[in-house]
Amino acid sequence: MSETTDSTSATHPDAEGEDYGIIVHCHLRWDFVWQRPQHLMNRLSKHHPILFLEDPAPLPGDTDSDHQPRLQLTHVSETLTVARPLLLPHVGDPVQDAETDKLNAPAWRRLLDTLVHQLQQKDPGHWGRIVHWIYSPMAAPSRNLYNPVAVVYDCMDELANFKGAPEGLKQKESDLMAAADVIFTGGPSMYAARKDLYPDKVYQFNSGVDVEHFRKALDPATTAPDDAANLSHPVLLYYGVIDERMGWENLAAVCDAHPEWSVLMVGPLAKITEEDLLRRPNLHYTGQRGYEDLPRYLKAADVTLVPFALSDATRYLSPTKTLEYYAARRPVVSTPIQDIVDNYADAARIAHTPGEFVLACEAALAEDNTARLAAGERHAEAQTWDNIVARMHEILDAAVANKGRIAVSEATSHGNSPELGGAAMATGQVRWYSGSRGAGVVDMEGGEEVLGFLPGEAQNDLGGVREGDSIAVGAAIPSSATPAGPSHIGRNESSANLFPMGLDKILKGEDKE
Repeated sequence: MSETTDSTSATHPDAEGEDYGIIVHCHLRWDFVWQRPQHLMNRLSKHHPILFLEDPAPLPGDTDSDHQPRLQLTHVSETLTVARPLLLPHVGDPVQDAETDKLNAPAWRRLLDTLVHQLQQKDPGHWGRIVHWIYSPMAAPSRNLYNPVAVVYDCMDELANFKGAPEGLKQKESDLMAAADVIFTGGPSMYAARKDLYPDKVYQFNSGVDVEHFRKALDPATTAPDDAANLSHPVLLYYGVIDERMGWENLAAVCDAHPEWSVLMVGPLAKITEEDLLRRPNLHYTGQRGYEDLPRYLKAADVTLVPFALSDATRYLSPTKTLEYYAARRPVVSTPIQDIVDNYADAARIAHTPGEFVLACEAALAEDNTARLAAGERHAEAQTWDNIVARMHEILDAAVANKGRIAVSEATSHGNSPELGGAAMATGQVRWYSGSRGAGVVDMEGGEEVLGFLPGEAQNDLGGVREGDSIAVGAAIPSSATPAGPSHIGRNESSANLFPMGLDKILKGEDKE
């Protein structure tokens, strides 16, 4: 189902929606370049609490702690928390790294279980029902954790086509799409590749834009940063991740044809090194800059660029920056990225070769851009992040409500208690983890998968549950169970306000003796 949004879309009122918390499984760092996940979750957090779970990172080698896995928590707002698991690092030896992975997997699960348990105690009204929102198919095995009321797969990139893509990613994506209740796609090409597989649950939501933010570039009070203001004009600007997708031949042609021009590249490197960068006297790199600084760089720009090479990595690309350039009323020159050709050809100048790229930049500087700028501005105003989130929210609420009705119906027909939410619950066997301050609930018939975690100081401190007992995962954890969990999860100065149930001591590294 192809979705379009416009300025008539209403914001979603909290009172009319479903109550649930959202666990986001994301391969991108929250503090990296501001992209689709940050835009969507920042807005969704006005309606639901968000736990933004990043991919694990290695424990720092210079830490003064006892080098135990922990969670590094960042309190973005009262309703949005970023959790970065810090796990034991690899050392490059296959045998030793395999043993490390065996330790990291249950450690990651125990950390997450403890945090989610605390969230559920603090705010059962929301965290009693959980939605998994997944960006990376590699997180697909987590989709069944905590008896979710819905699973969302937000396909923002064709990650399998990227450099260094993990083995098995395509199969995991296939499994994830089959299991998801809702599939969002970040552009027409990604939508076209999936719509016929699951026509009833695939939706197209192209990249959006915060128009007011980027219109700051038009404000006379906005000033260009020093590293842009001091460049000779005209200034041709690209901002975003600088990686293997870059069409260096296009940039080389522009720099060589016009040494009097300045080409400014704003953004971090990914999957390439400084040695891989094109070097020219009039080509300037700033490194990563904050989202709040982008209008200031646009202030300095005479032309904006989408210079990507055509490759498997860009075949399904829908660049977010295109609409941001339009909102700032800057001329756009792009290579023939399919989504730009299909949707924005009336606003962008499209160049198929390095020579054409130079000619398009010359035309953007010399010709009247009034019609193109007006078309670009219309595209930006029709595709705001606020409108996109409002529609996504409606779709997700409907999926949660529909799945709840199905679950209650199935539970009633099988004699299960509707008071427990009616959803089918897996049954596992309690197994004590020596030294881990808790017991796992293990599915003995499903490859001994850990289904849940009961925190406690000792085997006799699990609220009446003992090792070997069978327990239904999804039922309430006994109220007398001690929410202790691992003693070194992470540090956050705001933890006492976020987690008043005792986790503040754990986050500060204080053992509960």
